[in-house]
Amino acid sequence: MNLLLSWLLLACAFLLTASLVRGIHVPRWRDAVVVAAVFGLLNAVLGKVLFLLIALGTMGLGFVLSVVTHWLVTAVLLGLTAKLTTRLTVDGVGPALRGGLAIAVISGIGQLVLRLVA
Repeated sequence: MNLLLSWLLLACAFLLTASLVRGIHVPRWRDAVVVAAVFGLLNAVLGKVLFLLIALGTMGLGFVLSVVTHWLVTAVLLGLTAKLTTRLTVDGVGPALRGGLAIAVISGIGQLVLRLVA
């Protein structure tokens, strides 16, 4: 049940991000559900690896600045998701960074609310 709620929460985060961030486009609700699934799979498979690569590539500074590193990983995964599906378009690096921040904040708040309710 938690996986389904997290998936729907991420789909909502994508829709809200698309409405707030210029340069991020998710046309319909169904598209957001598919995009959330692709993003979630990429995050599960590549998220930790990218975090470690960035952290080690910055000689440990990435571990100290964990929030920034997670933000960058989210932006990279957002770009990869856009490349893998036609249901999401990202118009460049700037929108990817702003969108990554928005998705991280929105889904983080949503996850916190889910923990408090459950």
